[in-house]
Amino acid sequence: MVIENTKLRELLEILDTETSYLKQKQSISLEDYLSNWEIQHIVERAFEQAIQACIDISARLISIKKLPTADDYHGIFDVLFQQNIIPSEFLKRMHQMIGFRNALVHEYHHIKHEEVYRHLQENLNLFPEFAAYITKFLS
Repeated sequence: MVIENTKLRELLEILDTETSYLKQKQSISLEDYLSNWEIQHIVERAFEQAIQACIDISARLISIKKLPTADDYHGIFDVLFQQNIIPSEFLKRMHQMIGFRNALVHEYHHIKHEEVYRHLQENLNLFPEFAAYITKFLS
């Protein structure tokens, strides 16, 4: 499907690119991950960018489609749920990822690398799933 809005298309491409970076690091063992600060930085930044892309895509969609506005990042995804764009279980997962993003951005000096690694192993399917919900809504 062709996304008509240039900014939305760009943001979906960023999401896809960051997800690819994360997938490239998924095969690294926990031991190697914990001992390599460069890989940690790459993974943390890719997660931050991917989650932010989801936020920006959602905010842009709300604006374009003139949906109810939200006061915060959690509220943005609440709007998508209320408009039947994402299901409730996915909403919960996005709320968790916002918390994870906030920890990466604001508590960077206390990052729990084991938690980042867990997200790397368990949550990468979230991003293509999100993109699919958005493209389905736009089609």
